[in-house]
Amino acid sequence: MRISFLKILALSFIHPALCTAQNEIDSLRFWGDAMISLSSPELREYAATEFNKNLRRKIRGIEDSSRMRFHPSVIRIDAPDNSFVLYTWQREAQAGNYRYGFCMLREGQDPVIGQSAPRNYRKVNYERFDKNNWYGAIYYKLLPDTFNGNYILLGYSQSSDGTRHRIIEVLGFEGGNIFFGAPVFAKANQGGPLEKYYRAILHYSPGAQPVITYDPSLKQIVYDHISSFSDPRTGEVILAQDGTFEAYDWSGNLWVHNPYLQGHPLDQAPIEKPVLDKDRPKRDLFGRPQKN
Repeated sequence: MRISFLKILALSFIHPALCTAQNEIDSLRFWGDAMISLSSPELREYAATEFNKNLRRKIRGIEDSSRMRFHPSVIRIDAPDNSFVLYTWQREAQAGNYRYGFCMLREGQDPVIGQSAPRNYRKVNYERFDKNNWYGAIYYKLLPDTFNGNYILLGYSQSSDGTRHRIIEVLGFEGGNIFFGAPVFAKANQGGPLEKYYRAILHYSPGAQPVITYDPSLKQIVYDHISSFSDPRTGEVILAQDGTFEAYDWSGNLWVHNPYLQGHPLDQAPIEKPVLDKDRPKRDLFGRPQKN
């Protein structure tokens, strides 16, 4: 991609550290912020290329993570046993076209860096991915427990048609290599036999705010049930939470779907911080701005 000299010069003026070469981490921070925040798609793409080049050249291992502070939309999570640090980010390449990246730092291992490949999020339930064919997400939470030696991530992503997704993902290591997904989610569809999936995904419309929470005492992942609604003004079909809840219960080797939560009904919906600022719940069920 060709970027004019004037545009590159403008980028330099935005951040003096690029001109003074203050230190390597400063330039990495700058390009990380620029690929998310700049208004021009062309400049965001250029910044993303520079960020990836700097990331591969300047990050050596987990010890560097203490100095890495990026834009708030570059999300960091730490393993409960401090064995790794995972960074994930979302950037808008073109209007409505989102791409994702990750960087994993592990003790005694080279950094693992991956970029998302174009995927249909409604068709990724049966696949295992690695750094070379990853579907892409921001992972904003890591459950405190491990399950058969694997970790469980909670993720967020957006499709170009505006649909948003919450993801319950398996993270594991095999032969020193990272992988995403395992056939440990079991669900009976329409009263049939249990079917296994590699991850669980909630699809919903902008303005809806489903949440996913984890109860460590029950080893139960609770989440909002998503239903279809019709906006009476436009006739548009909206996917949003309906006030009921589902769960996955850990059986010792599988996450078994529980359509009706056991025990006492919840007094209120589970509460969770928004993943991104623009993901805050400021709209009604049909995506319309709420009046104060």
